[in-house]
Amino acid sequence: MTLPIDQCPDDQAWLAFHHGESADDDLDGLAAHLEACASCSERLAEIEGRPDPILDAIRRGGGATPPTTSRTPEAGSTVPGYEVLELLGAGGMGVVHKARHLRLGRLTALKRLKTSSLFDLHRFRREAEAVAALQHPNVVQIYEVGDHDGQPYLALEYVAGGSLADFLQSRPQPPPDAATLVETLARAVDHAHRRGVVHRDLKPANILLQPSSEAAAAPGTAREARLSDFTPKVSDFGIAKRLGEEGGDPGAGATRTGAVLGTPAYMAPEQAESRAVGPPADVYALGAILYELLTGRPPFEGEGSYDTLKRVVDDDPAPPSRIRPGLPRDVETICLKCLRKQPERRYGSAAELGADLRRFLDGRPVLARPTPSWEIAWKWSKRRPATAAAVAVVQASLIVLAVGASWYNGKLREALGSTRAAELQAENNARLAIDAHKHLVEQVQTLLQEAPATRTLRKGLLETAVAGLQRVTGADAGGPLLSRAMAHQLLGEIHWELGRASEASAELERCRQVATDLLAVQPGLPDALDLLATALRRLGDVQLRGDRPKQAQPLFQQALDVAEAWRKADPDDPRALLAVIEGYEHLGHAAHWVGDMAEARSALTRMRELTEARVADEPDDDRARRLLGSALDLLAGIDQSEGDIPSALANYKRSLDLNLEDERRRAARSGQEGGEAVDGRTFRDVMVSLNNLAITYVQAHDFAAARLQMDAALDRARRWSAHDPEDVQRRLDLIDALYSRSAVEQYDLKYAAAIPFLVEAQAMLHRLQDAGKLTDLPIYSIERREAVEGELETCRLLPKALADEAAVWSTPHTTAFELAKAKIEILLADKRPSDALATARRLLEIEPKTARDWLGLARVCSRIVEVYAERAPAEPPPEIVARLLDRGVAALERVYALSASPPTVDELQGDARLAALRRAPGYAALVARRSEPSKAGNP
Repeated sequence: MTLPIDQCPDDQAWLAFHHGESADDDLDGLAAHLEACASCSERLAEIEGRPDPILDAIRRGGGATPPTTSRTPEAGSTVPGYEVLELLGAGGMGVVHKARHLRLGRLTALKRLKTSSLFDLHRFRREAEAVAALQHPNVVQIYEVGDHDGQPYLALEYVAGGSLADFLQSRPQPPPDAATLVETLARAVDHAHRRGVVHRDLKPANILLQPSSEAAAAPGTAREARLSDFTPKVSDFGIAKRLGEEGGDPGAGATRTGAVLGTPAYMAPEQAESRAVGPPADVYALGAILYELLTGRPPFEGEGSYDTLKRVVDDDPAPPSRIRPGLPRDVETICLKCLRKQPERRYGSAAELGADLRRFLDGRPVLARPTPSWEIAWKWSKRRPATAAAVAVVQASLIVLAVGASWYNGKLREALGSTRAAELQAENNARLAIDAHKHLVEQVQTLLQEAPATRTLRKGLLETAVAGLQRVTGADAGGPLLSRAMAHQLLGEIHWELGRASEASAELERCRQVATDLLAVQPGLPDALDLLATALRRLGDVQLRGDRPKQAQPLFQQALDVAEAWRKADPDDPRALLAVIEGYEHLGHAAHWVGDMAEARSALTRMRELTEARVADEPDDDRARRLLGSALDLLAGIDQSEGDIPSALANYKRSLDLNLEDERRRAARSGQEGGEAVDGRTFRDVMVSLNNLAITYVQAHDFAAARLQMDAALDRARRWSAHDPEDVQRRLDLIDALYSRSAVEQYDLKYAAAIPFLVEAQAMLHRLQDAGKLTDLPIYSIERREAVEGELETCRLLPKALADEAAVWSTPHTTAFELAKAKIEILLADKRPSDALATARRLLEIEPKTARDWLGLARVCSRIVEVYAERAPAEPPPEIVARLLDRGVAALERVYALSASPPTVDELQGDARLAALRRAPGYAALVARRSEPSKAGNP
């Protein structure tokens, strides 16, 4: 806790101080308080007469002078073993002389105290301990700690070029020089952090410059020299702290006396407020140094220390390019990331800062991203709640909500001077904040949808929105019902995006309740009806994701009923129509989940009819166009599962045409020539359509047509990746296309032809993994990599397996299953059914050990049944088909018994590799058991 300025520490605190048991940061404040308080000085003398053991190591038993006595050493004064040559600098605490070690002949910087105050002695000790723990070429090294005539001294590495502050003299530096210097400093600071030392006072005056060329070392040439002529060295660890001093928490250590340690212009906000200080404070200071290197001044300057500290805490720094136009945007972005108010929003470490600066210097894309305009608006309005005008917020953000803002501000103008003004302004600000966050979520869903490489960015953006909306709901708990319902609904959507089913369910339940309350007092209110229908659909989605379709279906029906009633009451409101369409979509999905294809087809056909009519009336309605594409894809999937290939192809082709037209529309809007994808969502929509068509052609054994579709997809993926080779997600998209292209060859039994595509995909995966790009992407670092490598091994081993049955079973289970399946398929195509039957019977004898291998066995059994139906020259023995089906269903049962996260019913229903098993009697019973609500608890 922070000690009030006028409150003296109690006897227990002073006793701990004398016994050396105070936390290190407490010592700073206690020593400072001691010097200012005569009463505490007297009390301390009464409590304990013996010397402070913490300071004994420095005082060396010599008689210390009273706390503020000054004894300034002069040039030429003796220190045993050293020749003192000249004064280098002096401060309030001590002086530094240039000296020569007599025996070694080495020049040193001899640092001695001017006083023996407890505060200065403590800082002196701290610096000795901190520097002694660090051995780095960019940290000033310590040679000796000693004491002479009652005065402690440090013999430090002599750095001839002066300080960075002396060099700069308010002169901006070239961006590459600035970035190089701070990159070097960042690596030195990271070295300190890794050894448990946080500097807490990084600033140009504490960065010394060692000349690395004769020109830089020559007298009078400092202004002509460049930063690149010097090697920077971090110095003055006088207020450094050791990590983990309080319970091992690296961020702990705010001074409990309220003492503010550091230099205001370079101090992090948490340091300025005497809050917990850790490595992020040094990252902030490095950003402040970079800012001064780029602009010639620190990010904040005030009329005095208090004014500067207030600006550090309250204001955002002006973008460096506003002070110095023409600065590269990337280095500015890096700088401003360091200077963010919240420690967790800065770089995670000084090493990460150094790495991003290296990316800038190498001309590669940096990881830092500019603060989005909506966030700037949010922070601005938070800091100025009394004066923030809604129109200014809208202008500061890039969210143009002209109609809503105009209505609300009109109401504000009408209410000026009335008692309703404050209430309306609160409602206005809440609605604008909700609209801004809703826009953010929509952008995340649109631009970053289903892109694994953007998962961290997507999560960070959504977490920011959660924090903002929770402030809205917290501050507005007794406010307008509509704003509360909107905030709860959007929080539910975000938690849903983040995969937090229970949190999403809780927020959506609150939205449903508030919307219901609102409709009780304002029946038929469109916004409330929209919120209620959306909340019900999302609550159903939560149940469906939890594999509880029977609980989801009533919620979807309620959502459709609300939407139908709304549409009946207001047939001209397009939102009501779209709510009805989405109601049918969810009902169709749930019916498909439980295997009720007739009900699914009925709901999805109605969905398609309504969206076709809407798109015909309003061709520019993007939401309706996407819903039409979804209806076509879902219906095609049902056609496919029922074997109606012509209908499936027709629906998939319509969906592809729609996506291609949407792609052209988006490209035209952005002014891009060529008409191809301008964002990841559009690109993937087209790729999914091409892939769906290829799979359907494979199902029809039209492999030439399948190749045409996948070749088109692969060509697109290569262009997409080449457009931005450093974009990891584009590389992953290309890997997916290569993998899908190889699958067409394998389905056509052209295993050798699949190898080049798999080899290319494997090489790309290895390069990304070696570069550390797949660390947070297990779907690629593990699942996709294992699939590619496994199939590549199958393709390479197959010739040997065809010639020697033993070669099949000498491999691990998963490989053996795939080799057996491929061998059986080739043998049947070659009209060798008896040989195929021998391999199939051997397969039925295997007992896998893991859930993954059991699932592989189930898929292989299913596929072999299909292979017999497609390729066998005659009907296979019924007993072998029955045994394969039974074995496959039993394998799925083992999957559910062994796996901690088995596939959901929907995943089973959508797995093309299990198609034949879905006709097995035991399969229906398995799905029914998995669909029972009693099999799983509530989310």
